[in-house]
Amino acid sequence: MSLKSLYPEVKAVLQNSVPDYLPQLRAGLVKIFLRAWQNSVKRLNWLQSG
Repeated sequence: MSLKSLYPEVKAVLQNSVPDYLPQLRAGLVKIFLRAWQNSVKRLNWLQSG
């Protein structure tokens, strides 16, 4: 088996796996960002009220 015959299969696997992976990654980053934002807002409110 040559690399040229494997290439389309590898390419198909990459194209199938990457679009599934990216939204999960993006969602994870958004969650982390939102949590950090909420924590900083809480801290600011606490400092202002204290």
